[in-house]
Amino acid sequence: MKTQTKFTPFLWIFLLTACLKVPFGAVGQSQGLHPGELKQVFKKLRTDVRVLYLAAHPDDENTRLISWLVNERGYRTGYLSLTRGDGGQNLIGAEQGIELGAIRTRELIAARSVDGAEQFFTRAFDFGYSKSPDETFQKWKREEILRDVVQVIRQFKPHVIITRFATDGSGGHGHHTASAMLAEEAFGIAANPERFPESAALYGTWQVKRLFYNSTARFFNPNADLSNLLKLDVGEYNKNLGKSYGEIAALSRSMHRSQGFGSALSRGEQFEYFKFLLGDSMGMGADIFNGLALNSTKTFKSWNESLTQAEKAWEKDDIRLSLGLLIKLIQEEEKKGIESAYRLKLLQKLVLGIAGIHLEVFTDKDKDYSPGDSIYLKANAISRTTEGFKVKRLELIQQSTQNPSGVARTVFQDIMLQKNIQKIENIGLKIQEGVLGNLSWLRQMPENSIFTQNSRTEVGKDWEQDFYFQTNWHLEYEGLTFQVSNRAFNKRIEPDKGESQHPIYVVPSLSIEPIQQVGISINNKPVLVSVKIKASSNFENLNLEMDLPKGWKLKTSDNASGLVKNFALKSGEEREITFELNATSNAENGTLNMRVTKGETIFKNNWEKIKYDHIPDQLIVKEAQLPLRSISIQKTARKIGYIKGAGDDVAACLRLIGYDVTELNPLSLEKTDLNQFQTLITGVRAFNTFPELIAMKAKLKTYMEQGGNLIVQYNTNSWAGPLQSDFSPYSLKIVRDRVTDENSPISFKLPGHPVLNQPNKITPFDFENWVQERGIYFAGERGAEFESPLAMNDPNEKSLDGGLVTAKVGKGKFTYTGLAFFRQLPAGVPGAYRLFVNLIEH
Repeated sequence: MKTQTKFTPFLWIFLLTACLKVPFGAVGQSQGLHPGELKQVFKKLRTDVRVLYLAAHPDDENTRLISWLVNERGYRTGYLSLTRGDGGQNLIGAEQGIELGAIRTRELIAARSVDGAEQFFTRAFDFGYSKSPDETFQKWKREEILRDVVQVIRQFKPHVIITRFATDGSGGHGHHTASAMLAEEAFGIAANPERFPESAALYGTWQVKRLFYNSTARFFNPNADLSNLLKLDVGEYNKNLGKSYGEIAALSRSMHRSQGFGSALSRGEQFEYFKFLLGDSMGMGADIFNGLALNSTKTFKSWNESLTQAEKAWEKDDIRLSLGLLIKLIQEEEKKGIESAYRLKLLQKLVLGIAGIHLEVFTDKDKDYSPGDSIYLKANAISRTTEGFKVKRLELIQQSTQNPSGVARTVFQDIMLQKNIQKIENIGLKIQEGVLGNLSWLRQMPENSIFTQNSRTEVGKDWEQDFYFQTNWHLEYEGLTFQVSNRAFNKRIEPDKGESQHPIYVVPSLSIEPIQQVGISINNKPVLVSVKIKASSNFENLNLEMDLPKGWKLKTSDNASGLVKNFALKSGEEREITFELNATSNAENGTLNMRVTKGETIFKNNWEKIKYDHIPDQLIVKEAQLPLRSISIQKTARKIGYIKGAGDDVAACLRLIGYDVTELNPLSLEKTDLNQFQTLITGVRAFNTFPELIAMKAKLKTYMEQGGNLIVQYNTNSWAGPLQSDFSPYSLKIVRDRVTDENSPISFKLPGHPVLNQPNKITPFDFENWVQERGIYFAGERGAEFESPLAMNDPNEKSLDGGLVTAKVGKGKFTYTGLAFFRQLPAGVPGAYRLFVNLIEH
């Protein structure tokens, strides 16, 4: 079990909650809407236009256009991101892969809570930067991702699809181009019942009316000629919200904190440009939405008349008439089934907002629960402005993947809500046995760059957990009944932050956490492996068992059995068990699988809680596994200073192979005696994250001149992460060159260079089994002082020699490397360890 807590600035949270009244981290039923927001809800109910924006990653979306579509036009708008962003870099922590994808998923949902759109995903796993759609489709199963795109279209039923990228490759990233290609292909297929019949059976077919490309040309060239494109001014001011769409968009985009996309609030005229691609352009004219011929049926006109009467009654403060009309509309929509879910949600918002009703079910214990635990919940209901509402009943349902039918309990029956008097009921119950609260798309690790989900109905969902408490409030007002549904949550109150809301998580009753990320035997020497076992119940007669790769042996009194026998744990107790593994001469690199058994019962999970201030907590449950590596490394005892960057696990990995590593605060470096360290290493993006480090350039140069060795891992130099100044002792420009094929061939330009020979002889074998990529943000133009021992290239591209450059500085050395050691070392790539040791010691 591992909990990671990260603290981030709160200015943007204040702006968000103060200006837009979006509850931070909210998963409860918060209905506080000011009159301008209620006007916005009435506006959204008057149109049936649906728009789907489509791109590849979190943060690809055009938040300015989306904010305008939702709040100015009132259109129901969704963003379909093909991936969850698992393969990106992380500017706020060390999480990579699926953990980063979980963070970025929540950041997207937070962005949508600001601009008001909905969020969708496919099952595509973000495997990292891709230079072409061909490479992208080699890793993704094209037909499967197309299947998902078609399903989202059939489910959401957009009249217009807008892509962020073009099919011509101008978007750079192969995922970007692939997203545009899939959109064009899905445009026609969604209407064909013979293609992907399983989603047609679920949602019917759908013919999208128009497909547009939202041009990014001005993004790359501010002076690009766009005179042949349609344009819309999306910089308008919304008097109901008191914000322009540029301001709302900046708040939305600033949710992508892990990508460093904090944005300035912008105001004034701002144009978006569109190229018409497919569909019916008749009657379109200068506005891409003209001529759609929607909302013209008699039924809709009658419905709209009732809505107008309700709004006028509310404006005249005739609350009773307004609520009666709105609740009747709710009852009409409830009869129509799933296709009315969006309207129902908006109508419920209006009723609860006009009446000032707040409904919530929560626990304030702020703890993690296990199957079979007792949990105490509080149900609160209040009508702050209006008499006459009754809670007929509250259904509390334990919903789980393991038991889809749910376990229900009814409470809070026939309770009249007096004006501004809160009604409270305490509820005690037991959590079902055999359930877990994992994220639904992470029940299994992705295979072949695609996530596995249990059913087609799970595909497309933005966020789902395998266990939650569903709350169904059945309300009555003057004989009219309706239902409001949501989920119980964990209410956390912190003295320095106030209230935040998080999911209630159910974790394994016994967890096995490997303390290190990888077990490394150097030159067949024994390796100590430590695991932490935590229990939430009392256990006796436990055995820790393990399956070892070929050639590895466990040193115990019972060496052949591979287990630690007969121990006990009390509820809430943690026990750390350390055991010694020996790698024989024929030991194979592989995975140590661990489990704890009690008779026939097997526990084999580890769980991790990721905490950041700007999003709700994330629970990830995995199988308890540890990579084991037998590596031949020559090294000496070195004292290393590791200067913190954006976040990585390189320092921990260097300790695993015996280095004495001291982690240094970049902001305290001026007072630190650097000469105590034989080698200094900066973490990834250190100079981007801490611009103050630039002021240490002279001190770092003196350190090198006196014999010190400085290694700088990759930094970015782009609009998203510009370098404030040069950190190198000699002329050096960081560029966007990268090699994305982790299996790309390596050329030894300087085979006799010390980096390739001392103390370890580096061979092509050391570049086998790398993960995700070779490297990013290589060195470009540079001074003659630098040497470049290695060169590499992606297929059909020119050779790049900026992945690792080194130079002498007085008695010492300076190295800049874009090679992705921050990915390779935690993954246990043997050759990456050998090469990094050479950088430290050559």
